[in-house]
Amino acid sequence: MSDAPIPVPALHPNRARLALLQDVDDGFVVYAPGQGGVLNLATSAPVTVLAEATELRRAGWVDVDFDAPSPFGHYPYVLTAIGRAELERAHR
Repeated sequence: MSDAPIPVPALHPNRARLALLQDVDDGFVVYAPGQGGVLNLATSAPVTVLAEATELRRAGWVDVDFDAPSPFGHYPYVLTAIGRAELERAHR
Protein backbone atom coordinates (compact mmCIF):
# COMPACT_ATOMS: atom_id res chain seq x y z
CA MET A 1 0.00 0.00 0.00
CA SER A 2 2.95 2.30 0.58
CA ASP A 3 6.63 2.40 -0.18
CA ALA A 4 7.74 4.17 2.99
CA PRO A 5 6.22 5.51 6.19
CA ILE A 6 4.93 9.06 6.02
CA PRO A 7 6.81 11.11 8.62
CA VAL A 8 4.64 11.79 11.65
CA PRO A 9 5.44 12.89 15.17
CA ALA A 10 6.70 10.00 17.29
CA LEU A 11 3.85 7.93 18.67
CA HIS A 12 3.65 7.05 22.32
CA PRO A 13 2.95 3.33 22.69
CA ASN A 14 -0.16 3.72 24.85
CA ARG A 15 -2.48 0.90 25.92
CA ALA A 16 -4.84 1.23 22.93
CA ARG A 17 -2.01 1.27 20.37
CA LEU A 18 -0.30 -1.71 22.00
CA ALA A 19 -3.59 -3.64 22.05
CA LEU A 20 -4.05 -2.97 18.34
CA LEU A 21 -0.44 -4.02 17.65
CA GLN A 22 -1.13 -7.26 19.51
CA ASP A 23 -4.28 -7.82 17.47
CA VAL A 24 -2.25 -7.23 14.28
CA ASP A 25 0.34 -9.74 15.47
CA ASP A 26 -2.44 -12.24 16.24
CA GLY A 27 -3.82 -11.85 12.69
CA PHE A 28 -7.07 -10.10 13.61
CA VAL A 29 -6.62 -6.79 11.77
CA VAL A 30 -7.42 -6.78 8.05
CA TYR A 31 -7.88 -4.39 5.18
CA ALA A 32 -11.37 -5.17 3.88
CA PRO A 33 -11.97 -2.98 0.82
CA GLY A 34 -15.65 -3.87 0.52
CA GLN A 35 -16.48 -3.66 4.22
CA GLY A 36 -15.50 -0.25 5.50
CA GLY A 37 -11.74 -0.21 5.21
CA VAL A 38 -9.84 -1.68 8.15
CA LEU A 39 -11.47 -4.14 10.53
CA ASN A 40 -10.38 -5.62 13.83
CA LEU A 41 -11.88 -9.12 13.92
CA ALA A 42 -10.76 -9.79 17.51
CA THR A 43 -14.21 -8.91 18.85
CA SER A 44 -17.50 -10.75 18.38
CA ALA A 45 -18.63 -8.02 15.98
CA PRO A 46 -15.83 -6.62 13.76
CA VAL A 47 -14.83 -3.07 14.68
CA THR A 48 -13.68 -0.47 12.15
CA VAL A 49 -10.20 0.77 13.10
CA LEU A 50 -9.32 2.80 10.01
CA ALA A 51 -8.05 5.91 11.85
CA GLU A 52 -6.04 3.89 14.36
CA ALA A 53 -4.51 1.62 11.71
CA THR A 54 -3.67 4.62 9.52
CA GLU A 55 -1.85 6.23 12.45
CA LEU A 56 0.20 3.06 13.02
CA ARG A 57 0.98 2.72 9.28
CA ARG A 58 2.16 6.31 9.04
CA ALA A 59 4.45 5.71 12.01
CA GLY A 60 5.86 2.64 10.26
CA TRP A 61 4.64 0.20 12.94
CA VAL A 62 2.39 -1.88 10.62
CA ASP A 63 1.76 -2.48 6.93
CA VAL A 64 -0.69 -4.39 4.73
CA ASP A 65 0.33 -7.69 3.13
CA PHE A 66 -1.25 -7.50 -0.33
CA ASP A 67 0.40 -10.80 -1.28
CA ALA A 68 -1.71 -12.83 1.16
CA PRO A 69 -5.43 -12.21 0.55
CA SER A 70 -7.93 -14.31 2.46
CA PRO A 71 -10.74 -16.19 0.68
CA PHE A 72 -12.99 -13.26 1.72
CA GLY A 73 -10.87 -10.66 -0.10
CA HIS A 74 -9.31 -9.31 3.10
CA TYR A 75 -5.63 -8.41 3.31
CA PRO A 76 -3.88 -8.90 6.65
CA TYR A 77 -2.08 -6.17 8.50
CA VAL A 78 1.40 -7.21 9.63
CA LEU A 79 3.89 -5.80 12.09
CA THR A 80 6.99 -4.11 10.73
CA ALA A 81 10.30 -4.44 12.56
CA ILE A 82 9.54 -1.15 14.30
CA GLY A 83 6.09 -2.33 15.38
CA ARG A 84 7.46 -5.66 16.63
CA ALA A 85 10.11 -3.80 18.65
CA GLU A 86 7.43 -1.59 20.25
CA LEU A 87 5.33 -4.63 21.16
CA GLU A 88 8.31 -6.56 22.55
CA ARG A 89 9.45 -3.52 24.55
CA ALA A 90 6.00 -3.29 26.13
CA HIS A 91 6.05 -6.99 27.11
CA ARG A 92 9.35 -6.74 28.99
